Amino acid sequence: MSHYNGGCNMVSSPIGFSVNVFIPSGRPSGLWIIEKTNWSGVGLKFPRDGFNPGAKDREEMARPGVYILWGQGESDDPNRPQVYIGEADSLADRLSTHIGTDDQPFWQQTIVFTSKDVNLNKAHVLFIEAQLVRIAKHTNRCDLSNKQTPNEPNLADRETSYALEFLEALRLCLPIAGIHFFEELPYSPTNQQTKSLETPATLEDWQATMLNLAGAQSGATQNVSATGYINGAEFVVLAGAAAAKEEAPSIPRSIRASRERLIHSGQFKDEEHCYRLVNDYSFNSPSAAAGVLLGRSANGRDEWKNSDQKSINDMAKIFADG
Repeated sequence: MSHYNGGCNMVSSPIGFSVNVFIPSGRPSGLWIIEKTNWSGVGLKFPRDGFNPGAKDREEMARPGVYILWGQGESDDPNRPQVYIGEADSLADRLSTHIGTDDQPFWQQTIVFTSKDVNLNKAHVLFIEAQLVRIAKHTNRCDLSNKQTPNEPNLADRETSYALEFLEALRLCLPIAGIHFFEELPYSPTNQQTKSLETPATLEDWQATMLNLAGAQSGATQNVSATGYINGAEFVVLAGAAAAKEEAPSIPRSIRASRERLIHSGQFKDEEHCYRLVNDYSFNSPSAAAGVLLGRSANGRDEWKNSDQKSINDMAKIFADG
C-alpha cells in the first residue's frame, strides 16, 4: 500500500505554473472550467443547483474522477465547512445519486476532477480519493462526512507515480477555486517554528512572527493566554490557548455564536478556569480571534503583540512610515 509521503506539502520546491479558468456562462457563481498548464486533468466547479441542468450533461462528467462536496454543516462555522470526498466511474451518475437520496444535505458547492484523455482509470481515482480523505483528516480544517478512510488499491509503481502527479496538480488548482481545507497550516503545536523578532526587518518577517494575546475581562478570575500568527487573510491561533469562560454582557452576537460553535464542535475543551483550544484554529481576522478568546469585543490589531509589545497596528505604522 502506497501512502502519499509528506501528507500535505504540495511540492518540495515551488515552481511557477499557470492555471486557466473559463466561465462559459459569464456568471462567476456558475460553472468554472479549471485547467493547469502541462496537465492532462481538468476540474469543474459548480453550485449544487448548477448540476442539473448544466454540468451533468458535459462530456467530462461521464468519465471516472474524484469529487468534493462542501457547504456549511451543523456547526455553521464558515471557517470549518462540512465536506464529503468521493470517486466514481461516472461523475454524473454518482452525483445524480447524491441528489436523489439527499444523503449530503449540507452540500452547496461542488468540484470534480477528471482527465481530458483516457489515462485516468478506476484504480487511480480510488487511490486519489483515499489520499484526499487522509490529507483532509491530517489538516483538520473541515468536518468530514466520510466515516472511514477508503482503502488504497494496489498499484504498480508506474501507476502510483501517475496518480500522485495527478493529485499534486489537482491540489495546486484547489486554492484557485477557493478551497483551502486541504492546505496544512504553516505551524503546528508540536513543531512551532517561532520567530522571536523584537524588531522585524521586513513586513514578511513581521507576518511570520508569533504574536501573543494576554488579558482578562474586568473583574474576571481567569486570564487569557494565547499565541498566534498571520497566515495570509487568516489569523491562526495555536492549540493550547486558554480562552475566558466568562463573557462580557456586551459581547457581540457573532462572537458568542463563534464561541458556541467551538464548544459544540469540541475545539474548546472545558477546564476548571478556562476553555482550552484543542487544535490549531484559523479565524478570519485577528479581531475575531481575540474576541472569541477574550469573550468580548476586541480590536485584534491592538490586542495581539510581539515579544517587544508591539501590536499589529504598531508594526503597520512602522512600515508605512518607512
